[in-house]
Amino acid sequence: MSDYIEMQWVPCSVMLPEPQKEVLVTYTVNGKKKRYVETAMYMEEGEWIGDLDEYRLPGAKVKRIAWMQMPEPYEGD
Repeated sequence: MSDYIEMQWVPCSVMLPEPQKEVLVTYTVNGKKKRYVETAMYMEEGEWIGDLDEYRLPGAKVKRIAWMQMPEPYEGD
């Protein structure tokens, strides 16, 4: 376990990720308490592009609340 690196969520209110770099995000939809996780990119223009955006209902209000770096892919057996 010496290679284990703890990943931590960073609130978007504290710091945003580097633009155009894929990260994991926690978000809510339409102000509800339920939280979801997806991959997304923060763009230089100040908006987010998420992998699931095209599947959401038109007019859905997505609020990204935290993000973390993507983990390295599993390279096991």
